[in-house]
Amino acid sequence: MTEAGASDPVCARHPDRVTYVLCNRCGRGICTDCMIPAPVGFHCPDCVREARASTPRRVRRVADTTPTVTYGIVILCVIIQVLGDLGIGTSTGWVQELSVFPARIAAFGETYRLITAIFVHSGWLHLGMNMLVLWIMGRSVEQAFGHVRTAALFLIAGFGGAVASYWFNDPFVAGVGASGAIFGMFAAIFMVGRELRVNTQEIVGVIALNLVIGFVIPGVDWRAHLGGLVTGAIVGWALIPHRHRVLQVLVPVLVVAGLVLATQWRTDVLLPQLAAQLVVHS
Repeated sequence: MTEAGASDPVCARHPDRVTYVLCNRCGRGICTDCMIPAPVGFHCPDCVREARASTPRRVRRVADTTPTVTYGIVILCVIIQVLGDLGIGTSTGWVQELSVFPARIAAFGETYRLITAIFVHSGWLHLGMNMLVLWIMGRSVEQAFGHVRTAALFLIAGFGGAVASYWFNDPFVAGVGASGAIFGMFAAIFMVGRELRVNTQEIVGVIALNLVIGFVIPGVDWRAHLGGLVTGAIVGWALIPHRHRVLQVLVPVLVVAGLVLATQWRTDVLLPQLAAQLVVHS
């Protein structure tokens, strides 16, 4: 225990303890015994108690969920990376076979790539960065939404990111990675924070920083990031547990239907372009 000086910041509940950590909601000092992890930063016991009292029972009921979906996604992505490095499973490599490759999706109808690309990465650095963020964010999302909603959110947001990549990327450039789905999780956490009326400035800052990185670093598919972010915000809002069950089913179904239609539209637009390019090069 540290002796508190006259001008040292102290814990609001333990005035004899010096602390430089503030509650992310009320701004009061909190010591290590009072820190309660939040999706971003820490909250004090008083703010947590107040939030729980004002939160519908259905939201609180999933608060202790073990993040098995998050762990499962991480394990699956690692397994795919290992198999790819060992040359097991495909003759041309997992990235070639499972990535968002617009020309092949349009020409050969390989729409499965819009889902499989979520679980494939371009290398261990790419995988490690995405899995670290997923490990941090996924646990918070799963505690708030539960297993089934988290899985649905991840897949639909990833699908939304892949469709954006399909629409706006070069037809002959492949896109891979879980970042679109992860941006969807960022958006979902933001929606939960707004619902609980907590300070969401830090999560907004994290989203903005990662978006900027996507624009600055060459080779990063910022289109997938934006697509996943928008999709995750819509689906995340609908899947907050106390929402009416009709909304929780109807909104994700409509979003998926819209993405399917957008995929078909892009195919109809892209096929004539590909045919024209083949004529030019023949």
